Amino acid sequence: MKWATSLAFLGMIAFPTAGMADTTTLVCNLSNRVGTAEDEPTTIELNEAQSSVVVHFGQNHYTVPNYQTERAVSVGPVPAVFGANTISFSLPYPVYGDPYVLNRLTGFLSNTTSAGNFTCHAVQKQF
Repeated sequence: MKWATSLAFLGMIAFPTAGMADTTTLVCNLSNRVGTAEDEPTTIELNEAQSSVVVHFGQNHYTVPNYQTERAVSVGPVPAVFGANTISFSLPYPVYGDPYVLNRLTGFLSNTTSAGNFTCHAVQKQF
């Protein structure tokens, strides 16, 4: 019975499940939305093994004219195409239904229509 437990443990190491795939977290700051101030950054979780992304849009508010607040919202996981230099994905409407392209070399996340662009960088635990 002892050997069965050891064999099962060895199998977990040799053949990890898809749920154990590593994700990369990016912190992104809005770069071109005039009249909008971020209250917290946007984060993106990339899971290349599962070809998916999760986007956590941070809360922000308008600085003109009505000072309305946009609450934080999370979307995903959604399918993504991981290319050599870019990662492409679309988010379901009505949240932010436009296609996005993340440049893997520069960290620039562009929205192909109107919702704003972001400058992103990978984060690592500090402690």
